Amino acid sequence: MAFEKLIELENGSMALYWRVLQVMDSRKDGTLSFELAGYKTAQHRSDGKPPVLTETFFLCDGEYPQAALDSSGALGVVYNVLKTTPKFIGAIDV
Repeated sequence: MAFEKLIELENGSMALYWRVLQVMDSRKDGTLSFELAGYKTAQHRSDGKPPVLTETFFLCDGEYPQAALDSSGALGVVYNVLKTTPKFIGAIDV
């Protein structure tokens, strides 16, 4: 799973290809944490080049649908939530 949206970063570089590197699901406290990486392009990632940005996010219980964890898994939930944030509205699944 990944998506594309061209975003200019604070340092002036551009990232087009976005991929979640890992998701940690802590059902005890209802928190999902995940690491998102932005690459110049999908080809840059395929070539083994490092991301231009890596960010860690935390979703607390209530910020994502609990029932979706059972049906689509944590990774699907994370991508769906990300695509509703202002930064990633309009992102295209690739």
